[in-house]
Amino acid sequence: MVGGDERDPGEHGDDESGDHGPGLDAKKKTRRASERDEAKRAAWREQARDIEPARFVWIDETGSDLGMTRPYSRAPRGQRAYGAVPGRRGQNRTLITALTVDGFGPGMLLDEAIDRTTFDGHIIHRLAPTLKADQIVVVDNLKVHYSDRAKAAIEARGAQLWCLPAYSPDLTPIEEAFSKFKAALRTSGPRTVSAHSTAVWAALRTITPQDAAGWITHAGYGPRRRRPKRSTRRRPPPIPPSRFPDAPPVIILDVPTPLLFDHLW
Repeated sequence: MVGGDERDPGEHGDDESGDHGPGLDAKKKTRRASERDEAKRAAWREQARDIEPARFVWIDETGSDLGMTRPYSRAPRGQRAYGAVPGRRGQNRTLITALTVDGFGPGMLLDEAIDRTTFDGHIIHRLAPTLKADQIVVVDNLKVHYSDRAKAAIEARGAQLWCLPAYSPDLTPIEEAFSKFKAALRTSGPRTVSAHSTAVWAALRTITPQDAAGWITHAGYGPRRRRPKRSTRRRPPPIPPSRFPDAPPVIILDVPTPLLFDHLW
């Protein structure tokens, strides 16, 4: 029956009623790239499993423009919510930055898409001077990231450059950091280039070390927590509550066995 009042549990109002199987509801798919190489992803997890998260420096880029606004709003029931945004959003701007356990690190805001020259410039002049020996810089498989100059600058500081497996945004916590960053940017809703630059740096400051620690753990990095071993010793049985809460406590005396029944009254 279409448009009737009886619907299956969890069914939307504009769906048709019918038998969809026991315990099955219509849900939005969580999509992932079919090109993923699960063997390489497993090898990556094994390689990074026992590494201290403080050694990692995740590098990535994200874009934004002058038309960003919150996707949701409030309105009286039965009425639409409207928002005014510019039809001309301006040129897309690119932010390249780093995420560590302390939050966002050195960043650079561009008025264009990133290319090999700007990536090399960021690594050589902004990131490399802040690196420490034994740190690991992690980038995704964007073509401009495969740079000999950038790799040499990183290794000159005693650090390493690792590339993530293809189609694996879930293995880098900076993706979740960018999600919070863009939420703050949508809230501010800058409409000029100057206001956009100010809003970008303000949004970066909303990321805390606590945020970074949560995202890093969620991405699967850090030592695995081991469950504590259960003790083999038996616990003493609990003392049942007294039926007379106001009664004085019972004192048990160790009485010699021969005298036990002679002193009962």
